[in-house]
Amino acid sequence: MKTRAETYQVRSFGIRREVLFLLCLTVLPAVLLAWVLVVDTVERVLLEQKEAQVTDYARTAAKLAGKIAVPDGELRSAEPLLQDRIAPLLGHWDGLVGWRLVSVEGLRVAGSGLVELIHEAGTAGNEPVSRKSYLSWRALPATDGPSVFHIAVPVTSGPYRGGWLQLDFSLDSVRSMVIGLSGVVLLVAVLYGVAGIAVISLLLERRIVRPLRTLERAFATFVPEQQSSVPVAVDGPRELVRLANRYNAMMAALAESRERMEQARAAMARSERMASVGHLAAGMAHEIGNPLGAISGYLELLAAELHDRRELTEVVGFARGEVERIDRLLRDLLEFARPERGEQSCDAVAVVRQSLELLEHQSAFRKIAVRTELPDGGVTVGCSSSRLQQVLVNLLLNARDACGDAGEIRIHLGKMDGLAHIEVQDTGKGIAAENLDRVFDPFFTTKQPGQGWGLGLSICHRIVEDCGGRISIDSEPGQGSVFTVLLPLQTGEVG
Repeated sequence: MKTRAETYQVRSFGIRREVLFLLCLTVLPAVLLAWVLVVDTVERVLLEQKEAQVTDYARTAAKLAGKIAVPDGELRSAEPLLQDRIAPLLGHWDGLVGWRLVSVEGLRVAGSGLVELIHEAGTAGNEPVSRKSYLSWRALPATDGPSVFHIAVPVTSGPYRGGWLQLDFSLDSVRSMVIGLSGVVLLVAVLYGVAGIAVISLLLERRIVRPLRTLERAFATFVPEQQSSVPVAVDGPRELVRLANRYNAMMAALAESRERMEQARAAMARSERMASVGHLAAGMAHEIGNPLGAISGYLELLAAELHDRRELTEVVGFARGEVERIDRLLRDLLEFARPERGEQSCDAVAVVRQSLELLEHQSAFRKIAVRTELPDGGVTVGCSSSRLQQVLVNLLLNARDACGDAGEIRIHLGKMDGLAHIEVQDTGKGIAAENLDRVFDPFFTTKQPGQGWGLGLSICHRIVEDCGGRISIDSEPGQGSVFTVLLPLQTGEVG
């Protein structure tokens, strides 16, 4: 089954790169469109200015042509005069590539350059006629085609009245100016776009990415076993601040829930311990009753035989022995029932012996052979004596119940690979294979109703794991069971 980490794939780019990429896709077309509109507007304005300038030039030249007199009345003979009077004036006008003076009959009187005749001039009245042959800056591919402004102005006085003065001005300067300006505008637009993206990137880093990374680090460093976590402080947009507040509230609720769970676990462990105490007390009732009956009999003898001091001393000694036996039973029971003392380590060999002494007075254990395999020296493990004794008592009681009226229990304790190995083996009826995975689940039991709650092995599992160890079971039906407890050795022990 796939985990969530396998279900959701992590992208190779973060939120800032994704936002910047989408921003570029949005801003770049807008910048290019603005560039085109600006350059087109500039081009149109320059052309309008050029047209107004050229029109003024043409009218001035037409007035000058109207003031030139023809000596012999022959219009054609005036061409040298026109060349001398008009050409110098026209030569000072920037961009003029040709001119032509046309009579009312449409005949060329004078001129220079290759001027394209505007046929509409003869029928356009007294207003200037203009036409552009212009290659725009946006023409692709760029060619060397002409960019010319053609204008024809009527001559309204003098011998050429009714004729037309036609001028051709080159627009290459306008075109060059527009092309150069378009490069500047494009550069400014690109710089503006880059600057805008850089500013947005910094804002994203400070207001979005950095708070998200703070939350990410908080989640990454969160340890479920910790009792509390450091609150996250985020300075950013409202949504991120709310997310951080939700995280802090979640951590507080989780800490509170964890504390309640620990309290419930402790209460469950105490309940199981008290249940074990009750179980032991039921078995000890008979054992305590026997010494009490013996003491009562000895006291009756004492009352009847007060005259014999030797017998009195012997009876008192018997009574004292039985009282000490009761005291030992009660002290063992209270020692097992009392809360933990806060110790972090204990001698596992001593705890095994104490657990056996606690149970050896049980009548049910008298029918079962208990065999121990303990090392000569001590084995110090990282677990308190009370917790380890609770584990051993539960395992021994479980083994006793599995053996029934007869059988054998073997307890082995050894060291290997830095761990203490404790094995509790019984020759009981064993556990079915389908139940092995559920043995340590709370409230799972194979016993008859009323014989157990199914909490003993679950608590053993939790105690061993809290001490940094492991507990496992190996069992076959009819062959008995082996519970293995592995606990870390205390520093200084050699495995």
